[in-house]
Amino acid sequence: MTPAIMRMQVEKWWKGRLRRVAASWREHLQIALANVSKKHTPYASSMTVSEWREQKRRTREFLKDMELEDEEGNRISLIEKYDGSVANPANEYGEETVRIKGVYATEVGEDTPILTRLAQWKIVPKRAVDLGFDFKDADASSRSSVNNCTGGLRSEDSNQPESFAKFDLESMSRKERRQLLNRIRAERPEKRHLKLRRSDKIETACDKVIGR
Repeated sequence: MTPAIMRMQVEKWWKGRLRRVAASWREHLQIALANVSKKHTPYASSMTVSEWREQKRRTREFLKDMELEDEEGNRISLIEKYDGSVANPANEYGEETVRIKGVYATEVGEDTPILTRLAQWKIVPKRAVDLGFDFKDADASSRSSVNNCTGGLRSEDSNQPESFAKFDLESMSRKERRQLLNRIRAERPEKRHLKLRRSDKIETACDKVIGR
């Protein structure tokens, strides 16, 4: 009871509540005026649909202008993180597939442990970077597209090289930095793909579960 009373004492909570009530009443008026029908729009009024699209557009514009920053100062794009997360409706099929895979793994007794590396992130505005270089007195930290990984499942190209050339970007002129950037972009590293194959025992168990 106490949290409910505390919410009612906040002006921001009342504004959100009244905004939702007003939107609901507007939609009921559109239904009463026959603006929501098979001839017009079958599910919602045109006004509600346009407001929903505008809200989605403003949300994406906000995400594009922001970045995620960890405690070490490393930054990643917030919009790319959003597009690859479960918050994106386009990833719903993939998330359901992962859940089904987990059900089958439990049935056959081949549960896979998940190791997650936790990090504290905060949302910060984007900053300008000259020619794609970030001027810092530290080496760039290693990046990974996923956090759930172990050393035994890494490919050769995912390991950090033993030695690499260091460039003093501050002493270079703008023309020299541009030439260096073009040379780096022109080099195409050899890609190696890690091939994983399930054991015959797991294949047989999966066939039994699927064939039920």
